[in-house]
Amino acid sequence: MMQEINTKDFEKLNIRVGKIKAVKQHEKLPDYILLIDLGQAEQDMQIVADLKDGYSMDELVGKQVIFVENLKPELVGDVENRGRYKARGDCKGFWF
Repeated sequence: MMQEINTKDFEKLNIRVGKIKAVKQHEKLPDYILLIDLGQAEQDMQIVADLKDGYSMDELVGKQVIFVENLKPELVGDVENRGRYKARGDCKGFWF
């Protein structure tokens, strides 16, 4: 069972919608590196994602995604990862 959070914890999350603008293969891992367009006046965000079993790189470009933006960056196979996405079941449930 997932841990429940209170309203104060939820308010800390910066949940965003963006559009995948580019995808490339990670050099060290089987993951993709997604470049997310956040719209005008926002800097693009880079996310490392394990979506290869559900989509080719070409299929991902132009998809809208929901993700948490304000997590501390971390290195994933020497590539900076700036956010997290949430998928249910297979990754096909990731889009809207």
